Amino acid sequence: EECGFDSLSYFIQAFRQFTGQTPSAFSKKALGKFDYYT
Repeated sequence: EECGFDSLSYFIQAFRQFTGQTPSAFSKKALGKFDYYT
């Protein structure tokens, strides 16, 4: 609701159609780009 989607499952479906991956896969990939040890 807060981001304009009625349900979480619909958001995940729309996100996957737009990006080609799930939100969790997108997050894991994005977090891998940061180097926390420097």
